[in-house]
Amino acid sequence: MSHSIDSEPAVPDAIVDEVTLNVHGWGTHIDALGHFHLNGTTYNDRTVDDILGPEGLRRNAVTAMRDGIFTRGALLDVARTRGVPWLASDEFVTAADLDRAEAATGLTVESGDAVIVHVGLDARLAAAPDADPNVRAGLDTSAVLWLSERDVAIFGGDCIERLPSTDPDLALPLHQLGLARMGLTFLEWLRLDDLLRTVERFGRNTFLLTAAPLAITCGTGSPLNPIATF
Repeated sequence: MSHSIDSEPAVPDAIVDEVTLNVHGWGTHIDALGHFHLNGTTYNDRTVDDILGPEGLRRNAVTAMRDGIFTRGALLDVARTRGVPWLASDEFVTAADLDRAEAATGLTVESGDAVIVHVGLDARLAAAPDADPNVRAGLDTSAVLWLSERDVAIFGGDCIERLPSTDPDLALPLHQLGLARMGLTFLEWLRLDDLLRTVERFGRNTFLLTAAPLAITCGTGSPLNPIATF
């Protein structure tokens, strides 16, 4: 349950703050299904006019996920499978990459899983601080279809969109197809260092993923603190 009020009464000796959120910036966040549309329609064939009002998203808002995520997470380490610390900024992650990363772990991605993909983006940016983070490796269309075929519920990691897109019809295919057509939940800009170390420690690429967004009324997304439990 959540509620909001316009102001809090002044309390002596209290320390307070006010937070303004840029939800879809470079911080870790979750996307609502209404965040993207394709050819004027969003998930469940709802038009933009149907879901969007003056106050924000009337439908497909982040509040639909207010009760949180509780499912199996599966790390697919594409960079490690390729034998590199990171993918170059102009590379694609393909369906074949996901197959190879899956085979290397000995697991099988199943319906309802949260697939977390590692391509080494943070390591690449740390090695080249002046590099543009908006020019980066990401999934091609075959990999997006792979997620659909496996009935994956959640996609996340340091692998987001391949930018700039080379698809003449889809500027952001992962978002446009994943959100607007597949109903795929996105966890973006995850920091994976702790997860990678823990996977290495236990020798297991699966874990319990839990996360809950802020219940932002009519919101297109929310900051997020996902937790992997082994």
